[in-house]
This record gives sequence, structure tokens and C-alpha cells, in this order.
Amino acid sequence: MAERIPADAAGARQRSRQLRDRALRAVGIPLLGIGLPRLLGTLAPLGPDDARYWLGTAWFLLLSLALWMGNRWLLLRLSARAAWTEQPRRRLLAIAGSIVAFTLPVAAAFTLAWFAVDARPGLDWPALALTLAVITPAALLVSHLYVTLFLIQDGLEDRLEREQAERARLEAELSTLKSQLAPHLMFNSLHTLGVMIREDPAAARQFNQRLAEICRYLLAQIDRELVPLAEELAFLREYLEFVRLRFPGSVRVTLRGFADPAGTSVPPAALQMLLENALKHNAHDEGDPLDITVDFAGDTIRFANPRRPRAAAPVSTGVGLRNLQGRCQRTVGRALVVHESEREFVVLLPVRREASAMVRAS
Repeated sequence: MAERIPADAAGARQRSRQLRDRALRAVGIPLLGIGLPRLLGTLAPLGPDDARYWLGTAWFLLLSLALWMGNRWLLLRLSARAAWTEQPRRRLLAIAGSIVAFTLPVAAAFTLAWFAVDARPGLDWPALALTLAVITPAALLVSHLYVTLFLIQDGLEDRLEREQAERARLEAELSTLKSQLAPHLMFNSLHTLGVMIREDPAAARQFNQRLAEICRYLLAQIDRELVPLAEELAFLREYLEFVRLRFPGSVRVTLRGFADPAGTSVPPAALQMLLENALKHNAHDEGDPLDITVDFAGDTIRFANPRRPRAAAPVSTGVGLRNLQGRCQRTVGRALVVHESEREFVVLLPVRREASAMVRAS
């Protein structure tokens, strides 16, 4: 059975907001809760021997906790939508507005409640205004600290993602090269070469030359994302001649629609991989050759072969098609599509076409 492509499970990237700010909260909340009322003189008339002194301390510690955790929650909610580097000015203005809209009423409510407990005559407007004038900048300062932490975290996440993407690209290229220069292919080719040397030295020299050209071409494609379709067709024809030397009269390939491949690019060695995949998993011999059709139309190459499972076919791992799927998605921007029935196996290979090529095709 030919290789299958697993369902694409990739989703939109979500940024994690798991800040390690426990130490910051453990220091910052008590510092603000104890420091602000003493800085403002809110507890000045009271002393440690007065129960209201300790009640006021606890009350403003609670206020500090409410403001800190509330503003922290707002920041986490706002930052979950996108990276901080996206529209930073607009985002900062929205954050500042949200913080002020939350901080002012909460701080005013706590302060007025304390004035009631403190039994002050009338409403102490100057004390209330001073409290709000100090608490609001303090909340903005703490929020600025969190924004800085978010920017640092986003930078680290972006760097990690780039490194992971580069590592995935290199691993995919290495896996592709390994699948194209698969051990069974090399072993069978060397075995065929040994037989040819004994029976037909001239054919053996031709076989050896083609095998060397194929290996040279594959090694040269490691750093290339796309190649011109004309180049890929030339390599496919070269590889097909190599296959005919390995399996005389056992495969027939029909190419259709490739009269004008200019302006079209494909992942390197994609057609060779599909051809080798068909030969690997399907029965073929000189008396009953495997008929493969390769059609080019629009922005897709259709590679089709009849399904004739071999009795001793190797177990499919799906690595080859998965690697090709990843290369197509990364370089062409569209997915490889596989249609499999009881009688036929079809792969739709996306290609990249320049605008001028599309105009000529139309």
C-alpha cells in the first residue's frame, strides 16, 4: 500500500502567558500595601497601640492585592490576543485606559470605606484626591513592568520559534535526502550493478554513470527550496532511464501538459520521490509494466498510478510523503493532496507559478 499523509493538526499559534512573577507579587503587593498609606499619611493619626492602625494596614494590603491582581488579570487578557510588538502604541493606550478605568473606582471605594471606618468628619476630598493621584501612577508603573516582561517573553518565544522552525527545516531536508537515497534503493542498485558487470559491462558503466548523476543531483538540492519545473522534468527523465536499466520494460511513464513549463517551480526531486514510491509499493515486471501518468494543468501536477500491491512490499512509514507535504506547505503555500481508491493512487502536487506563466496558460 502506498504511503498516506496524516491529517494536518497544526493550528494557529497561541502565546502562552505563564509568567513566573510569584516573587514579584510576594514583594510588590506588601510593599505597596504597607508603603502607600504611610507615604500618604492615611494612618498618621493612629499608632500601633490603636486597633484601627492594624485594621487600616490590613485594609490597604487588601487594596494592594485587589489592584495588583485585577490589573494583572487585565494585562493577561489583553496580551493573549497578539504579540506586544503588533501595534504597540494602540495596545499601550488600550492597556493604560483599562488600568485607569479599573484602578480609580476600586481605589476610591476602598479609600472611602476606610474613611468611614476611621470616622472622619465629612468627606476628606483632598485626602481622597491625593490617594488616587498616587495609586494610579503606581498601578501604571507596575503595569509597565509587566509589559516589559511580556516584551522579553515575546522576544524569547520568537527566537525559540525561529530556531525550532530552522531545526524542523533541516530535519525535513535530511529526512528527504535519506528517503531519496534510501538503503533499499542503494542496495538494490548496487546489486543490479554487480549483475550487470558480469553480464553486460557496457550497460553496467551506463548504469553506474546514471546512479552517480542522480546522487550528485540529490546532494546538490539540500539547500534549495524550489527548482524550475524544466529542471525537475530533466531530472525525472534521467531518473526514468536509470529505472529502466534497473527494471527493463517494467514501467511506462506518460507526461502530458508540460509543453511550456517556464515560470513554474516545484520542490526539488518531488517527482522522483513519487515515482520511486510507486515502484516501491506496486508490482511491476516486463510482462505487466506499471503505467504511470503525470499531468500538468493549472497550478497542479497530477501523478497517478494503478494500485497493484506487491506481495512482499515493505511496510510504509509515510516519511516520504510527509516530508514532501511539509516542503509543499512551506515553499508553495498549499498542501499536497492524496486520493486513494481500490484501483488507483493519485497525488496532486502543488506548484508555484509566476503571474506571466499563468497568463500564458490562460
